[in-house]
Amino acid sequence: MTTPEQLAVLPRGKGGEPVAFPWFVDAAHACLWRNWGMVAPERLAGVLRCSVEVLRQEAAAMGLDPEVKADPNWLSRSYLSIIRQNWHLLDYGQLLELLDWPVERLERVLNEEDFLFHKFGQVKPVCPEVKLIPATGDAAAQMAEWCAIHRELFAPGDCRRSEPVFGFEEKINCRGSNRVAGESLFEFNYIHPYCAGCGDLLIDIESSDPAPEPMLAKYAAMGVKGIWLHSILHLLYPLPGDPARAAADAAIRLANLRILAQRCRRFGLGLYLYWNEPRGVPDAMLKDLPDWQGVTYPADGITSICTCHSPEPLAWLEAGAKAVFTAVPELAGVFMIEMSENATHCNARFRKDDCPWCRDHDGAEILAGVYGAVERGVHAAAPKARVIAEDWAWKAAPDDPDPVQFKKKVVDLLPAGVTILCISEWGLPTCVGGIKGQVIDYSISQPGPAPEAVAVWRHAREKGFETAAKIQLNNSWELASVPYLPVPHLVREHLEKIAAEGVNGVMLSWTFGGYPDGNFSCLYGPAGDWAANRFQPETAKAVTAALEQFSQSFREFPFFLDVIYTSPVNVGPRNPLWMEPTGFRATMTGFPYDDLDGWRGIYPEAVFEAQFAKVAAGWERGLAMLEAIVPAPADEAELAELIRVSAAAVCHFRSTADQIAFVRKRNSGAGRDGLEPLLMRECETARRLHALAAADSRIGFEASNHYFYTLNQLREKAVSCEWLRRRYFSGSCSM
Repeated sequence: MTTPEQLAVLPRGKGGEPVAFPWFVDAAHACLWRNWGMVAPERLAGVLRCSVEVLRQEAAAMGLDPEVKADPNWLSRSYLSIIRQNWHLLDYGQLLELLDWPVERLERVLNEEDFLFHKFGQVKPVCPEVKLIPATGDAAAQMAEWCAIHRELFAPGDCRRSEPVFGFEEKINCRGSNRVAGESLFEFNYIHPYCAGCGDLLIDIESSDPAPEPMLAKYAAMGVKGIWLHSILHLLYPLPGDPARAAADAAIRLANLRILAQRCRRFGLGLYLYWNEPRGVPDAMLKDLPDWQGVTYPADGITSICTCHSPEPLAWLEAGAKAVFTAVPELAGVFMIEMSENATHCNARFRKDDCPWCRDHDGAEILAGVYGAVERGVHAAAPKARVIAEDWAWKAAPDDPDPVQFKKKVVDLLPAGVTILCISEWGLPTCVGGIKGQVIDYSISQPGPAPEAVAVWRHAREKGFETAAKIQLNNSWELASVPYLPVPHLVREHLEKIAAEGVNGVMLSWTFGGYPDGNFSCLYGPAGDWAANRFQPETAKAVTAALEQFSQSFREFPFFLDVIYTSPVNVGPRNPLWMEPTGFRATMTGFPYDDLDGWRGIYPEAVFEAQFAKVAAGWERGLAMLEAIVPAPADEAELAELIRVSAAAVCHFRSTADQIAFVRKRNSGAGRDGLEPLLMRECETARRLHALAAADSRIGFEASNHYFYTLNQLREKAVSCEWLRRRYFSGSCSM
């Protein structure tokens, strides 16, 4: 058991009460439902302070299979899914018991693993201790009603996966290569491995291999030239004064990194590291380095590393870069983001004025100092390695009206050995549904490049720099829960425009979009090759027509930063419906709740609903076109796979449109008019997605979030919709 003093290091934010899930009789039964088949009964019973016999009894009473065996992959490889689904059910103490983790590991995951605490809204609700007590009286009647609905909606055999979680790894081993042919539009490219997470990947590559050989072989066949992985420099090259254990662990990571880099080379692939440096650290790590201490972030317990007070941090960066590339000479390079959500240097979040040493320095100077230190270190050890500076959020201030000028200033200060990587779509003007906006981050529905990127590329080439484009080849936060979006016409349009600008290389994905299939052929040929590479000519012709329909419909996506990050589009039907407002604000790819204002960004409610309805209807037409194809026998398996992926995308778009409509109607003051049909359709959409996810382990998976939803959660959504419908519209549910 952890003590309150130990738990105090974990971030909580403003706390507050958890959201309510009234379809469960209490939080303990909700915890039982969501974790069943994911956590061993013995451990789950301990967490819920009951016997295993009582646990199985209550599981059976809810309609769960009391004999189901827990898949250990959930706790070992999809622990973010476990944390997310219990965030509003268990407080930190019981959550740690469920995970069987020390406090230090949870602290590291929340603070370092792709901004997880930010994804949860920087709030940990205060959850009372849960104890599973057999339901009696009205609670027992409600559970009986729940169980009956569950049995009506799902046959026992439907509740299990025909393909286990992470079964896509075997699929990658077995599927044909779909080898691409032709001349690439670009000199080099690199992508994030589909199965690699964002945690401490290099400490143990045997139990969770971020770059297995079959996947590398598929990448090579698909025309990929390199992969990239997250890493943190102080885990590879410890800070001054770190204990001896840090050096020992660093040696393990470097040895594993070299294994991966050598493995990549055997397949003709380069391995790139992603660095966000100098990475801010927990306050305690800098207590003996006062000259390194920069801007503090009390809510996170993090301090940035000041690069202006003392020359030591930049010297450490240079020495660290040299040490890593000396130890692993097979590395292809490093790419860096220096204006980030992470606390790195003091101006990472435009806070240099809060630092007495950085406030007198220009922001471009601070950036160039970091890039320069790493460039010197890398090229001292590996002169041919690429040092890539990504322009994510490069600007003088959050409201900078002309970021191009700031970007040009940074370029002018960079050493000659750097490659300039611009996010191709950033700043692209949009007009969807008559509403003008712009792309921030990444988009497939709105093909770039943006004038901003073009201006920086041209300036960089005039200064003698190589240039590269950051794009999303297979999917984006517009929908990252499917392995790829089959919209080759949009992707090829984007790539051709980039190539026309003389760009040298292309970064093909962030953490999502790395599945070794999908739109890769667009790098080597026109959009029509997508189907021609997979199907017999007649089938390919019909498939291409459906893909054109998907591409044209996707242009209607109401792009805006709030939409892609906080709307339900990535979690789809997993997000519950509530008959009363929750009052919670939507979070970044974490919990949409019912925060319509948070979802819609610049779009008026009616336009927002109409645009998602257009996207859903257009994709439904394209799916119907695919389903109407009578394929040649050789095409049956490939067509079934494409239909499955496309149908999952339809479920997400339709569910998002219906959730928008539900919240609008619920909040309109018109009572419950129009809500019943939406409850029924959400129930059916959840059932449909459940069947698709049970058959295809890729559906719902994304490397930085693990599984966005589980089968248990999709069944919960379906049953809860029907339970709410009966309670509020037919009067047959127990109160």
